[in-house]
Amino acid sequence: MPNGHSHEAALAGEELSIERLKESLGRLGYAFVEDDDTPTVLRARFDHYPFTFAVAGEHSHILVVRGRWDELLAVQQKLEATRLCNHWNMERMWPKAYVRRENDSVLGVYGELVFDYFYGVSDDAIDRAITCALSTTVAFFASLSTQVSDQGDVTV
Repeated sequence: MPNGHSHEAALAGEELSIERLKESLGRLGYAFVEDDDTPTVLRARFDHYPFTFAVAGEHSHILVVRGRWDELLAVQQKLEATRLCNHWNMERMWPKAYVRRENDSVLGVYGELVFDYFYGVSDDAIDRAITCALSTTVAFFASLSTQVSDQGDVTV
């Protein structure tokens, strides 16, 4: 490997897997569905927001938790929505917030946390990662709800 580390060196726990992710969500009492198209992805809703949980990376060692705000914005609101995300990102560590075009007319606003478990991970650490990702992302979405009016106008 370019960094001189081997995957077998000093594991901090068991390898991350979609099965362990399912077990963690079950332990935490969360319902989820498997993605029909991607076997390394689980989907769930929390406080009515859609979330994706994915195991990624060359060695399946990366946990990605991504949520989408349940409101869609007009493409004309991209600058304002980006300002809100940038402000959040400057003031807080989690989640990474960003705006993505969903189609020709609407934008989605996302919150995302990524965890690297190259050297392994304990069950407790997976549980904590999921809890952190959900709580901080839902807090971000709640913040957006107070800054975007019912008419879709963004206030910075």
